[in-house]
Amino acid sequence: MGHLALQDDKTTTDLPQLLLHFDGKAGTGKSFLIQILSAYLQQKYDNKVVQRAAPNGVAAHEIRGKNLRSLFRLPIKASLFKDLSTGNLQSPQARTRKLRVLIVDEKSMMSLTILHFLSQRLWEMKYNC
Repeated sequence: MGHLALQDDKTTTDLPQLLLHFDGKAGTGKSFLIQILSAYLQQKYDNKVVQRAAPNGVAAHEIRGKNLRSLFRLPIKASLFKDLSTGNLQSPQARTRKLRVLIVDEKSMMSLTILHFLSQRLWEMKYNC
């Protein structure tokens, strides 16, 4: 966790970006690793800093997380994606105001389109205050 040692200030908002990829067959402990990593980060920083999510409700439930689509208001159909109005942005912004670490399980279930929409929504939520 040397990367995390760079930031000991619990009030900081600018953690350096770190992208991690964990791969393994079913039953190898990926979900357990997510639980341990989440617990460590929540203890080190703040409970609201870390959010666990997955592309569907079953996978989200397995890691005690949220459905990506509902958390970030992503549409089911790609043709329905649009920027959120100011009023519709307030709820997801409030839920994720302190978010600094997003852990996504079952990424293999996500299309490139969904990853793109997620990236767009995160940008929109951060810069349209």
